[in-house]
Amino acid sequence: MHPHITSPWEYTKILEQCISSVSEHPNRSADLGPVASKILGQFPLGEYFSTYNIHNMLKNKHMINDKGESYHIAYKDVHKRIRRLDSLDLIERVPEEHLHTRTIHAPIFYRLTLGGLFNLLYKNRDLILDTDKKKIFQCHGESIVFETFIYPFFEKSTLVGIKGSFFPEIIFSYLSKCCEIIDDTVAGLAKDGGHKVVTIPLFNWNEVHGDNDRATVKTIGDEFKIDFTIDSKIEKIDSRTVRISDKHHSVNIQVNHKKKSATLTSDNGRTYDLTTEKLGNDFILRKVGTFRHDIALPVMHYRVQYCLLNLAFSIIMGVRIGRSESDFFAVRPVLDAEDFSLLSHDAKTLDLIEETEKAYRIRHNLFVKSKKTIRTA
Repeated sequence: MHPHITSPWEYTKILEQCISSVSEHPNRSADLGPVASKILGQFPLGEYFSTYNIHNMLKNKHMINDKGESYHIAYKDVHKRIRRLDSLDLIERVPEEHLHTRTIHAPIFYRLTLGGLFNLLYKNRDLILDTDKKKIFQCHGESIVFETFIYPFFEKSTLVGIKGSFFPEIIFSYLSKCCEIIDDTVAGLAKDGGHKVVTIPLFNWNEVHGDNDRATVKTIGDEFKIDFTIDSKIEKIDSRTVRISDKHHSVNIQVNHKKKSATLTSDNGRTYDLTTEKLGNDFILRKVGTFRHDIALPVMHYRVQYCLLNLAFSIIMGVRIGRSESDFFAVRPVLDAEDFSLLSHDAKTLDLIEETEKAYRIRHNLFVKSKKTIRTA
């Protein structure tokens, strides 16, 4: 887990907050068509705009309608589509008390909603890349999407200072993928019911003190949010009790006398009811949970982490190291020197790169050991 987030469970809570906020915008992934999308794509460039402002920004540009025809947009067409975007909650009217300026004609001003920003990041990433990326973070940088997926790993000042095209391309590609993951998760929760009861297998009671002890400790730690250290141990106290402990934590797992249920008790006094299942010679203990917290959120967390690793690896491979590179990596986009300097002075970015290197090194060593084993076999 990234050093700026204290635990995987803390980040899961952050993801849950993001899901809750995004789910309030049911039209976030609506297909708008090229003209409405182009109009929506102007709103990240400032805090708010009137219909007149948007028309002035687009009136001299060639627009492509739904039939693929080029034309110059009329004011009435802008007005019609802005009303549609407002009805979809992708933009919203700005309360008068939030306006910085007043005019004689008192036009209606609109601003981008979370749903509108989500739509652009997820469905219209190319429109975002064609705009001034600095203004997106300057004017809409407080969005929960950025707070969840960007700021734990990059300073806002770094994002505002980027000048080249390589980094924005990969960062908005990453954001687009994260929005897709959110959309999938929200849809899954709506379909299957976030509070549906599920049971998650924990371990086989009959295999304690076997080859899977380390995996069992990790599973219990992950499922019940207990940060066991590497020197933790698992032991059977008697025929009905298993204890897992290290210097800082301990839990007791006790089955009832008929072995139809069990209870996990941690040293902080928390207790959890478990279910049991007899499968041949195996006696499986299961955690009772909900689809939302024990299936949907962990899967979402895993998918986001995978995207983050790809982003970090892309940054690493974007560093120019001269002409001595192998031909395999020679032809590729690279970071501008100024952007590299910005990223290399961002403590959060450096932490992300270091964590990625550690994760890669551990898995690389496993492959190397496997290779040596095959050669000596």
